[in-house]
Amino acid sequence: MKIITMSLAKAFCVGLLVIPSFAWGSPVYLKCEAITYMTDNTGDTLDFILGSTQKFSVRLDESSGDITHTSHGPTLSGDTEFNAEGFFAATTIAYQIRTRIDEWMIVVEKYVIDRSDLSVTLEVITEAQKYDRSLENIKKRGSCEIVKTKKNKI
Repeated sequence: MKIITMSLAKAFCVGLLVIPSFAWGSPVYLKCEAITYMTDNTGDTLDFILGSTQKFSVRLDESSGDITHTSHGPTLSGDTEFNAEGFFAATTIAYQIRTRIDEWMIVVEKYVIDRSDLSVTLEVITEAQKYDRSLENIKKRGSCEIVKTKKNKI
């Protein structure tokens, strides 16, 4: 009986060391592309695309809640790289950045990635604080793909 107890204790300790690595895993890297689209007054998506492609990559670390975003090309806010705290839900991952353009204007970029199909939506809102209203609202949607990473030496 004593031998079985020791074996179970060792198995339990090994399980404690292994389970967190499966539960949290390593950071995930995505390469994404989103294109501006327009909706009509009912909210239905129109069949034409306005253009303005935005390419970006994302590093998702669910265990820490951290997200690193890198834009590949110009953005409305001017930021090309930023770190954000992510909201990791069962079906989506969401994050945003707020950038002050001048003393009255703020640009908010809201990103939502669907976990099931890696589709992405982006909403860019320009807020004019002096007038207490939004000036511009741009919506983009697209897709992401998982980037395979090589094992690092350092």
